[in-house]
Amino acid sequence: LDEVQLAVRLLAAGIHHRDLHTENFVRAATGQLCVLDMQSASAIGPDQGGSRRVRLGVAARLLRDRVEAERQVALAGMFDLGLLQMPEERVLVIAEANAQFRNYQKSRIRRCFTNSTEFERRITPVGVEYRRRGPLPDGRWWWGRRSLRQAWLGQRIRYLKSGVAPPFEAFFQKWWWLGGGAALYVPGACEDERIEVEVGSASSALEDSVV
Repeated sequence: LDEVQLAVRLLAAGIHHRDLHTENFVRAATGQLCVLDMQSASAIGPDQGGSRRVRLGVAARLLRDRVEAERQVALAGMFDLGLLQMPEERVLVIAEANAQFRNYQKSRIRRCFTNSTEFERRITPVGVEYRRRGPLPDGRWWWGRRSLRQAWLGQRIRYLKSGVAPPFEAFFQKWWWLGGGAALYVPGACEDERIEVEVGSASSALEDSVV
C-alpha cells in the first residue's frame, strides 16, 4: 500500500513515473520508501496527474508483478487514494497489468539471446555463441541439431517460472551455410545419457509457453 501512496504523491507533485513496477521501489536504511529509474519520470501539468490515461497507466504498472493477494490489497488502496475512481477502471487496469506481465515475461525469456546483465552474445566466424556472463566452468560442447535451441530457451523458461537451475552454460548456433547444427555447453562429468534427459526436460518447458 505504501507504494501506491508514493505513486499518488508523485502525481500530486506533478511527476509522472511511467515505470513504477515493484523492482523500481527500494527501502532505505531509514525505512523510507524510495523510487528508482527516475529517467522514466517526467514533469506534467497540475491537471494531467488526474487524467484517466495517466492514472490507469500508473495503476497497471503497479499491479504488473504482484500475486493475486497483493493485487487485491493494492486495488483497494488505489480506490481509497483516488488513483482508481470508477468501478470499470478496476477491470481495465487488471487487463492491462496482465498484458504487461505477459510481455515482460517474454522479454525476460528472450534475454538469453541478447547482450544483457545476465547473458552475452558473441559473433564468431563459424556461428553465434550465447552464454551466461562470466567464465565458463569446466565442461565441453555437446553437438547436435539446430533443435538444441529449444533446450536453451526452455531452460530459461523453466528457471524463470520454477527456479530450476539451468544445466547448460552456453549455446552455439553454427551458420547455416557452414552446415548448420548447434551445441550446448555441458558439465564435463555429465554422461551423454544424462545430457539427453536434460535436453528433453528443458525442451518440454517450451511447449506450454509462447515466446
